[in-house]
Amino acid sequence: WVQALLDRGYKVYPVNPKTVERFREALSAAGDKSDKIDRKVLAMFLATFHQDNKPLCPDDPEIISLRIACQDRLRLVEERTAKLNELPEANWIRSLPGAGDVLAPSLLACLGRDQQRFASAADARAFMGTAPVTKASGNYRSVHFRRGCWKFARRTLQLFADKSRHQCVWAQAFYEKQRNSGHNHHAALRALAHKWLKIILAMRRTGTRYNEQTFINSQRRYLLKIPMLTTKNSNFLIEA
Repeated sequence: WVQALLDRGYKVYPVNPKTVERFREALSAAGDKSDKIDRKVLAMFLATFHQDNKPLCPDDPEIISLRIACQDRLRLVEERTAKLNELPEANWIRSLPGAGDVLAPSLLACLGRDQQRFASAADARAFMGTAPVTKASGNYRSVHFRRGCWKFARRTLQLFADKSRHQCVWAQAFYEKQRNSGHNHHAALRALAHKWLKIILAMRRTGTRYNEQTFINSQRRYLLKIPMLTTKNSNFLIEA
């Protein structure tokens, strides 16, 4: 309370409780005590002896603004976490590596509850800004950064991608592959977020928690299918 009053411009005098108690006893021989009497005694004490008491010094205005902003952020984070805890379906979002108490609610806020919100993963990727814009005409083809998107979602997914690569082996390997191919840090994170978004949408659709081994096994099965598909296509061309 004292800090809050100082931050909002009030002048606060620290007073020894024993000193005020003796002052009250001097004013009332009967020794009566109540909140109303205490308020009056404190006011009279400060009016009489304020020149002998030194008020507490407030911080610089910049520090006060910073502290209030930090306190407001903490309050909002606690409120968001409380809302997340109220949602029974939030367990799957918490299982994502690196999501944490801050990013998990933000991710859930981006996706929403309606599973029919996006017709496809491609629509979600475009809306949330992880997919680049491709322009092609004849032999000309160029890929550009997508500016028209939901920027809060793009920022949230990119932050999550950055957190995930510190706890997820394949995510870090994917990020390093992007960097080695010439992409800068933010472009590599967007590419990783692009990959994560499809996984997250599948998790929401099934309501299952993230399992690293399940994803790795799925990737292995996909890689094993590639030679088979190529062989089948080749046979088809030969028969044709």
